[in-house]
Amino acid sequence: MAGGETDISYRSDTVVSDLLSEIITQGVSYGRGDGMRGRRVLVEFVSANPNGPLTIGHGRGGALGDALAGAARFAGADARSEFYVNDATNSRQMTRFAQAVNARLSAKSDSGYLDDGGYPEEYVARVAEAVASRLAQSAGAQDLRATLMASAAFVREEQEAVLRQFGLHFDNWFSEADLHGKGVVAHTVRRLRDSGFAFEQGGALWLRSTAFGDEDDRTLVRADGTPTYLAGDLAYHADKFTRGYDILIDVWSADHAGYVGRTRAGLAALGYDPTRLKVVLHGSVRFIRDGAEVRGDLSGAGGVSLEDALEDIPASTVRLMFLRAPAEAPIDLDANLARRADRSNPAWRIQEALRLCAKAKIAEGTGASSDTITDSLAVFPELVRRAAESLWPHHITDWALDLSDRILILAATGGLSSKSAHAVQIALTNALDLLGVSRENDTDV
Repeated sequence: MAGGETDISYRSDTVVSDLLSEIITQGVSYGRGDGMRGRRVLVEFVSANPNGPLTIGHGRGGALGDALAGAARFAGADARSEFYVNDATNSRQMTRFAQAVNARLSAKSDSGYLDDGGYPEEYVARVAEAVASRLAQSAGAQDLRATLMASAAFVREEQEAVLRQFGLHFDNWFSEADLHGKGVVAHTVRRLRDSGFAFEQGGALWLRSTAFGDEDDRTLVRADGTPTYLAGDLAYHADKFTRGYDILIDVWSADHAGYVGRTRAGLAALGYDPTRLKVVLHGSVRFIRDGAEVRGDLSGAGGVSLEDALEDIPASTVRLMFLRAPAEAPIDLDANLARRADRSNPAWRIQEALRLCAKAKIAEGTGASSDTITDSLAVFPELVRRAAESLWPHHITDWALDLSDRILILAATGGLSSKSAHAVQIALTNALDLLGVSRENDTDV
């Protein structure tokens, strides 16, 4: 078999039976290992600015990040998930958003877009209405900082609600504003000065990131004295190491590829091993309905909101479709395909395989135990370990779909033994749990 997997098709019926018995005995633990035992891993994903709805692009990053954390846990690591809230009051994006909300609160807006930030009037009006009462109890609508904080808090609440609907849970929500407020960013900038890899030019402070292979040197502090996003991001990543994590995994959209080099350069300048930062870049998502792309009114890749997509497609199906392809590949999220009850729908294939296994287990069938099915079951633990270390969760999805297809074929040609069905049911369920994909045909395994 490819990829160094063990071929057990030559083994005796007794050995095969022992494997099936082992899987059934281990139950929810089957597939777990200790290849990453002792490692503390922090997976950061989604991390959207609190200035608008989450897009399907954010959803893809969420599915990937959650699956990576799940794979690391299955491989024995102490893996945690984190959402980095970009709510710093010096953020230019957040400032423009607060200005747009203030304009609405002050009834100074006109039709179309409220300012050059490109925020749709309908959305800004909804945020302004929601935060008006909060601001009435504080400094008022003309206080830009108060508007920013109130608006960010409201948008974050909405983002959290959509993520819960999507089945995502974060172990921690980390505020960028807290980094600035506690002086952590200023301390990090001082460390970079002391390291000798920060220099002044044109009134600004720059990171000499070219010393570590980056294409250009990068601004840390602007001429007006405000830290750049990079300064805050380096402080955040240094804080991750301070908290004792060995491996940092960041899931970013592909349009952030240019930040990889500068972030690793900054970590190296601070004295950290930059190879401990692993960055997974994911491709864009198109939302397809009735054969045509649906264009949303949100900026950036994946301009359709995640909330809108979940009105068309169940969350578990969306997540599975996001995890079918390699992270870097652009994908289509097809609403029509997701509703089909046939093999063209990957979610249906797995659910149907689970249904057939549940039926065969209850019937206590005596059908054959296919060698190809047993081979697939045997390699699952090693597959999980490799997926965790290579950051390729789509390999687990491929495995689950391949095994499901084998079950569909076997069920149609000769039946499935009760013992094989039970083992397959356990392995498929564990794979889905690892990926963060719930199953509609939930059964007692």
